[in-house]
Amino acid sequence: MKTSHGFTLFETIIALIIMGILMAIAAPNVIEMIRSQRVRDATFDLQASVMRARSEAMKRNTTVTILPVGGSWTNGWSIANPAYAGKYIEEHAAPSDIVITPYCSATTSIAFNSLGRMEATQQAKLDIYSSGAGVRRCLIIELTGRPNVKSAGCTTTCT
Repeated sequence: MKTSHGFTLFETIIALIIMGILMAIAAPNVIEMIRSQRVRDATFDLQASVMRARSEAMKRNTTVTILPVGGSWTNGWSIANPAYAGKYIEEHAAPSDIVITPYCSATTSIAFNSLGRMEATQQAKLDIYSSGAGVRRCLIIELTGRPNVKSAGCTTTCT
């Protein structure tokens, strides 16, 4: 009696074809998942920077400002060091494939006073999304200085 060891060439080709079809079906979902995670990561990084700037303002008992790089939040952001002009407490490069659109008072900067409150007269909103992903986040910074994240895009109304 003859026993077989392993697969035949025909069985291997069929298995590779099936695996290729399954990968072609799964690839768009994986790409969408990666883009969605990038949006979440950028939102978390920006929220952490807001909390750090607020904390530094209270700790240093002075105004601390978050500035967009080159005038656009999409290019990244930095927390200016109030003690040394031109120096930064923290700098963030542009997140890969992420668009950050400001609403309300966040167009030029976000500043916190020594009490941890925003120095603006209205809340700041930053809409964070990837051009190819369906996921959007809205980072809202209340006048009290507290950042909140909404798992949907921002509305243009500001309070």
